[in-house]
Amino acid sequence: MLRLEKEGEGEEEDEDEDEEEKEETAKGMTTPTQGGKRVKRVRDAPPPPPPPPPPPPPASSLEEPANMNLGFFTTEIRNIVRTHLPVCYKKWMKVPSSEKRTLRNKLLVLFVVDLSHSKIIEYVDKKMAKLYSVFRNLLYKYCLSCGTPARGRAILPNDWIWNGRPKSHWNGTPAR
Repeated sequence: MLRLEKEGEGEEEDEDEDEEEKEETAKGMTTPTQGGKRVKRVRDAPPPPPPPPPPPPPASSLEEPANMNLGFFTTEIRNIVRTHLPVCYKKWMKVPSSEKRTLRNKLLVLFVVDLSHSKIIEYVDKKMAKLYSVFRNLLYKYCLSCGTPARGRAILPNDWIWNGRPKSHWNGTPAR
């Protein structure tokens, strides 16, 4: 409803209403039309934008296997390194490339791997190097617990460390 009033008539009524509102506010009461600036700002603000969509899952690249097989792939590399590589080499860099190639080819029994691609070979070699180093450290700790390497060779370590290797893996050329 729109009320038209003459200029002098409505001012007295407005002043009376303002005084009543001030008295109620002073008593702690608020009028239903009263609202703070923040309430108005929040009420009048546009709705927030929708959240961004989640990123797509990473696509399998040539550098590493798909996520679902990664754990199995690494475990099998560990088993191959522990089972087939002699421990007479101090570092992975000292292992001849022919033995590294043989170990890589053993992966083809379980996995479809393109061993002609250089990045895949780098990835597999990096994993084998790390796992060989871990294996050597476990054997070193075992030999320290036995006292001497000769005593360690006489009493073979647990199968979880040694993986059931023949005793000939201890022998061979001296550690380089």
